[in-house]
Amino acid sequence: MDKGPNAGAFAPFAGATDGVAGDGTIDSAVGGPARPDATELRIVAAIWFAALMLRLFNLLEIRNNDPFFYQPSVDPLFYHQWAARIAGGEVLGQGVFLQGPLYPYLLSVLYSITGPDLLLPRLINCIAGSFVCVLVWGVAREVLGRRTALVASAITAVYGMFVFYEGSLLIVNVL
Repeated sequence: MDKGPNAGAFAPFAGATDGVAGDGTIDSAVGGPARPDATELRIVAAIWFAALMLRLFNLLEIRNNDPFFYQPSVDPLFYHQWAARIAGGEVLGQGVFLQGPLYPYLLSVLYSITGPDLLLPRLINCIAGSFVCVLVWGVAREVLGRRTALVASAITAVYGMFVFYEGSLLIVNVL
């Protein structure tokens, strides 16, 4: 009869060491996925790079072919003007907020540093959006496993609506 530290433990957990393997990685059979290997990290880096290049290409195409790129309308115009007012010192405005104030306040910080540029915030949106692929991979890997995480990350990289909206001045880029 076994007299070790796990004696009498429920059979599936007998010998378990809190999910940590001898080399310090998490044992996938016990406590979650193992640490990503170099190949997986290279794949994620390639997905991130592809996502960034796709978003930058889209931004370049919009800038070169959209006659209204530097003349925003509707919501982008609203956020741009609001951020310019905040950067100019009108921090609280007047009355209640018509839309959520987070994006204009973030834009105003950028405008305070660089001036009211319409290209730079979109460029930052593209860079931040490309990192969403890495975040999706990290969350999906924890919950669904390695293969599903890589597929989810790749889908996020090329999903047309993400690419499109990250080239715009809209609050959806912050959410």
